[in-house]
Amino acid sequence: MVYIGIDLGTTYSCVSVIEDGKPVVIFSDDGKPIIPSVVAYCDIELLVGNPALAANTDISNVLYGRRNEKFLRPEEVSAEILKKLKMIAERYLPEKGVTGAVVTVPAFFTLEQINATKRAVQMAELDLKYLLEEPTAAAIAYYNKMKLTDSTIMVFDWGGG
Repeated sequence: MVYIGIDLGTTYSCVSVIEDGKPVVIFSDDGKPIIPSVVAYCDIELLVGNPALAANTDISNVLYGRRNEKFLRPEEVSAEILKKLKMIAERYLPEKGVTGAVVTVPAFFTLEQINATKRAVQMAELDLKYLLEEPTAAAIAYYNKMKLTDSTIMVFDWGGG
């Protein structure tokens, strides 16, 4: 089993993996460590990330657009972003199949948004190992790196949006 780490952001998203005990960000097809959290539903194809931003399509077809006169739920859009991140990871780890993920979400997500994210992970055919808020993930990472005991940590989440 191979699990990946996904930061599913409202503006940008990224994927990582642990190598030799350390997290490594996996760069996307265009050589960048992040992809825009954007999906474009074009006539003949679905585009995710930078290609979606560059698509010559009607703006009503970007993100929450209509496709075949069907309204898209937010988790359907998120699932496409998750599928793209999974594909990026699988290209990086060709000998191993990606089966699951630890996913972070923005701190301000409501319970409804968190549940929608869980559904999106399932739609992307990933096993959700753990879902946590971005500031919590940052605090855990800092705590583990610094080997702190009896400490109080303050985390600022600057966010992309």
